[in-house]
Amino acid sequence: MASNINEKLGPMDAKLLQDGTIQCSGTTTDTDTSPGGSTRTAPYTVSGGFRNGTTGSPSYTMTLTLDSQYNLTGAR
Repeated sequence: MASNINEKLGPMDAKLLQDGTIQCSGTTTDTDTSPGGSTRTAPYTVSGGFRNGTTGSPSYTMTLTLDSQYNLTGAR
């Protein structure tokens, strides 16, 4: 059963390399959108592969999907 999490994460950067892999790291902002929530900064690492790409297009969209492990501190 899915549930809503009152968190907004971003912005985050990612680099698409010639071999189709995606990687980047840095610091991003994590905002608790609940009433009275706070904002904090946290480090992140992005890695993975580019799938279902098409050639000939000058642009692309990457979607971050949380599908395995993630940790929430102070979640409501």
